[in-house]
Amino acid sequence: MSWKKAIGYGLLMWVIMFAAVSLLMAIGLAEFAYLWIITALIAGAVGFLLAKYVKVKSIGLGLGYAAVWVIIGVILDAVVTRYFNPNILGDWTLWVGYGVFVVGVILGSIAKKSVPPMTPPAM
Repeated sequence: MSWKKAIGYGLLMWVIMFAAVSLLMAIGLAEFAYLWIITALIAGAVGFLLAKYVKVKSIGLGLGYAAVWVIIGVILDAVVTRYFNPNILGDWTLWVGYGVFVVGVILGSIAKKSVPPMTPPAM
């Protein structure tokens, strides 16, 4: 595992999620009862895409990256997000989002790497 990638992409993950949730709240979806579902789906997609971008080649490596990324996210939530929401670490939806993020990383690490190129039919 590359610690530079682990820390860098962990910071990127948190910034993306913070911006996405802030945007959803700014456009008025904070009152929507299922905001946490939208947030969890975004977290899963971010996890999947980060695993593909980092080129995680195994579930074990994916879990290692996911653990570092979640730890970084939790630390930043404790330091920054608590300023806006003092109860954030006690909110079950935060932990569901992190769980779906980890599932996204696992799926990204086992997804097929690429589609084989198509060849024209022989004549």
